[in-house]
Amino acid sequence: GPGGSTCLNDGKMPGYMRIMETYTDPSLSACCERWFSWDKHTCNGGIGSSEWYIDWKLEKCVKDCDDSSDADCGGFAKSWDERYGSSQDACCDQISSYTTRDKCTVDK
Repeated sequence: GPGGSTCLNDGKMPGYMRIMETYTDPSLSACCERWFSWDKHTCNGGIGSSEWYIDWKLEKCVKDCDDSSDADCGGFAKSWDERYGSSQDACCDQISSYTTRDKCTVDK
């Protein structure tokens, strides 16, 4: 409903939203990115992107996820955290001036 924190595909949107295609997006992910960029994880149902980003407190690259069974998960990235896609190497390249490559990721 109004004031919610997620995108819906329930057919209950107001008439003005149906008329103006600018309110619709091709996927939940695209909708969340566009309308809830400050809280995409809640919008996406609490699922991270699994993309690599730098956790500056740890000075390590971690994945955007919250799965205790995956040692690479660093919790959900913040909206200001730059993501480096599925490439751990691309993330490590960005932090190389702060740490060595073998210390770039979380100890397993």
